[in-house]
Amino acid sequence: MNRFIGFCFLALLAFSCQSVKPLSRQNLAHQYSTVFPLSVQHRIFDTGSDYSVFIEINLKKLSGIGDYKIIWDKYQFGYMVFKDYESRKILSSDSLGPDYRLSSSVNPLVLFVKVPKSGKNRLISFWVKEKPGNETYHFDIPVREEEPGLYQHCLFQKNGRIPVFQSWISAGDTVVLRQSASQEQMYSLEFQPFNSSIALPPMAAIPTSAQDFGQSYEVKYEPGTPMVFREEGYYYLKSEKQESGFGFMVTRPFFPSVTTPAELADPMVYISTREERRNVLEASNQKKALDQFWLNVNPQKEVARKLIRMYFENIEGANTFFSSHKAGWKTDMGMVYTIYGPPPLVNRDFDTEIWQYERSGGEEGALFFFNRKNYQKNPNVWELKRSEAYDRVWYGVVELWRKGVINR
Repeated sequence: MNRFIGFCFLALLAFSCQSVKPLSRQNLAHQYSTVFPLSVQHRIFDTGSDYSVFIEINLKKLSGIGDYKIIWDKYQFGYMVFKDYESRKILSSDSLGPDYRLSSSVNPLVLFVKVPKSGKNRLISFWVKEKPGNETYHFDIPVREEEPGLYQHCLFQKNGRIPVFQSWISAGDTVVLRQSASQEQMYSLEFQPFNSSIALPPMAAIPTSAQDFGQSYEVKYEPGTPMVFREEGYYYLKSEKQESGFGFMVTRPFFPSVTTPAELADPMVYISTREERRNVLEASNQKKALDQFWLNVNPQKEVARKLIRMYFENIEGANTFFSSHKAGWKTDMGMVYTIYGPPPLVNRDFDTEIWQYERSGGEEGALFFFNRKNYQKNPNVWELKRSEAYDRVWYGVVELWRKGVINR
């Protein structure tokens, strides 16, 4: 134990003494990669005097291990707190050892820390270092204290102890919707059926996000009690006093993957014509019609299979990373991710995010700028800054898909 305490002290000292590169200038693209060797998700819950921060780490290289001690033989974990994305000054920091485990689960690993409230927006930079080596990966956890409604509710698994880290649950799952003991205002849980709104191309004049939130109705809400949600759609907690709140999706089983012919046909909207999609949806054998679409793109079966795999891997990745009040592939970020794939360079702060794609093969390089919009029903909507200047580069990549010559 003394040896471990000594290790933690030295790790903290090393971080506090070194010059820290602002997180706004670090490439966070690994957070959108489906092949990166680890993935990190988080939840923040207001528990009164402080915030409970839950962190889930999926260590893909250690799949199937049964002893949690192996994790600390191969990885180091910790966090630093900053004023904002531009700050170099560490306000507080800690290394996270086995004592921070929240459950007996080995992989994914769930860690738990408490962060005192400050009354100001702050940034938690969670870091993972793989041993041996010097590479350290950072995962940003923004704390928007000016929007307290974000953290006064949290969805937990049926045991009420481990949060649901993704933005959705499957219809029929048992969950517990907990609320902060410190809150004094009334909330109502409202349900909104999924609509058909899909992101418009980057050169379109207006975004579609404002059209996403239509008619809704109130449903029964029992905080702290195991509940089962069976109707697919978007559920959100509405307050008369706050402009921000908490929401989650209820989806079909197997989400974020797409499996049925209809589910496979709809996301083709970005590279197909209306007539081509109608031919698939109205065909007596939808699977055969779908296969024929891709064979028309490239008659070589192996190439067509590769194209199908690439395209729908992008769809599944978009659903994984960008789903919020609707499937991720329908959002602005999901649209770009579907056509261009995972961004190789990502920079962000609290309310803006920039994706940069370098020139590759027949593709031209491109920059995409996203701004966070605070809609009451979902305060975490990211809208693309649209421009007519995207016309040539966007349709150029779409054309590569349709010719079957995407080079990734």
